[in-house]
Order: sequence, then C-alpha cells, then structure tokens
Amino acid sequence: MTRKAILIGLDNYPGAPLDGCAHDARAIHKLLCRNDDENKTVNFDSRIYDDSEVRTAMNLSKLITELFKGKHDTALFYFSGHGIQTPQGTELAAPDYNKSHGVTVRFLLETAAQSTIQTKIIILDCCYAGDAGKISKRIPDIMLSDNTIILASSRSDETSAMANKHSIFTSLLLQGLEGAAADLLGNISPEGVYALIDKSLGSFDQRPVFMANVDKFHVLRKVKPMISIQSLQQITKYFAEQDSAYPLNPSYEYTEKKTALPANVEIFKILQEMNRAGLVIPVGEKDMYWAAMKEKSCMLTTIGMHYWRLRKKDRF
Repeated sequence: MTRKAILIGLDNYPGAPLDGCAHDARAIHKLLCRNDDENKTVNFDSRIYDDSEVRTAMNLSKLITELFKGKHDTALFYFSGHGIQTPQGTELAAPDYNKSHGVTVRFLLETAAQSTIQTKIIILDCCYAGDAGKISKRIPDIMLSDNTIILASSRSDETSAMANKHSIFTSLLLQGLEGAAADLLGNISPEGVYALIDKSLGSFDQRPVFMANVDKFHVLRKVKPMISIQSLQQITKYFAEQDSAYPLNPSYEYTEKKTALPANVEIFKILQEMNRAGLVIPVGEKDMYWAAMKEKSCMLTTIGMHYWRLRKKDRF
C-alpha cells in the first residue's frame, strides 16, 4: 500500500506574518509518518514544505499537481497558512501573495478530481477553508470524486484562530491523531477526527467543515487498541449469543487462593479487559470482582453486541 502526503506550513508573509503554521506542519508530519501500533509500522511517506521552499503560488501549485500524480493508494494534502477571500473563492496564499494571486481552492479540488489516485484527503487549516465544501457542491465538474475527503478548519466566511503553539484546529487534529479519535481497534479515521474537533468547538467558535464521498472506511493512522485483538476475538467464545450471560463465581478471582482456578482466572482477565473497554458489564453488581464473588454474571453492552456481531462475521 502506497500512501503519500505533502504538508505545507507557511509563516513568513511580508506585511502579514503568521506564527505556528510551519510548526503545525512539522507536528502533523511526525504523527503521520508512522503508526503508533505495536510494531510502529510505516504509515505515510510524508514531506514537509515551509516558506523557504514555497515562496510563490507557482511553487504551491506545482506541489499540488505533483502530489496527485500517479496511481498511489492515498494522497493527503495539508495546508496551514493564509486563506484569502476573493470573488473567485478562497485562495491559498503563498508568501508572494502581494505580487500575484494565490492558488485557488477550486484548482486544488479540480486537480484532486482528475487524479487517478484511489483516495484523496484534503486538510485545510486557514481562514475561509470551508469554501472547499461550497465549491464542491455548486460546481458539477469538480464535485467530490469517489473516495475524496475534505476536512476544513472553518466555514467559508470564517477566520481560523491560533491557540498557544498551534492553531485551534490543528491542536485538535493532533489530539485526534495521537489517539483521542481512535476507535476500539485503534483505527483513526477522518470521520473520527472530525467528530472530535466538532465536539471540542462550541457554537461561538470557528466551525469545522467535513465533506466526503466514500464507499469504504479510511484510516489516517493506527494506534494501540483499547483492547488487544486477541482478547477481543474471544468475545464469541465466551458469549454464545449476543444477549447471553456469562456466569461467574469465586474461582475466577485470583486473590481467592483456595478456590481460584488458573483457567478461569485467565478468562476473567480477558472479561475484565472487555469491561474496561466498555464491552461487558457485571449483572446486578457495580464491578466485576463482586459479580464473581457473589456468583453473579456479566453480559455484553450494546457496543459489545456490535463487536460480537462483527466477530461472528469474521470482520476482525
């Protein structure tokens, strides 16, 4: 699987300097290059560009064109810098903006739409970034092609703000990529990241924009899962049906030296792991320990039933 990313962070605009955009791009690069799974596997082949390399709009447009060439599995474009409102829509500004126009969001979307790359992910952290969503709605020839995802920091009529070392948007994006947006299996999707950012920003804050035309689940990054896959795969072994109850007794609790059975203790460790992940709950007791000590049982939660069904279909 070939995945490539270009991350652009521009600060040194004559007359209108920014502070933190290059830092944002470097931080995203650090997370995207490798997954945080057990083996620290390679993720995106990622390249960073700042204003020492992207001095002009022509430089910027060439990088966009180059990114979306070829037949790779995934191409990701991240831009942090000035976004400028114009009659033609939002433009991504290069440091030479006072002398020439920037690169229009329309050009970016057109280039992605014409690409033969399977999955295109566009992340814009700039003022008026949400114009990407408006353009893709109103102009038929650059409507979102298959497996194209747009994540923008603000609406088309809103500015994007900074906070401490990072922008507000990218600080939340980083949290998501670090694992806050991961699902139970450790997969971080664009949808999961958007949900995290959306919930973190209030009605009076800048509002992120998300648009996607996808027919399958896409993963931005992988982290260590909340529960090991090996343990999760036991869910159909211990629960014959999704609404079954698993009976417990003191032989499952390792602290009960006289009655503990090694095989049951090992099963109980896995059930407790499922409990911590929100998949299993004790019946009639507050915690798993007392459910075992009082010979009660445990059952799957609604989420647990969902993963039971997935396992039954051999989906993980």
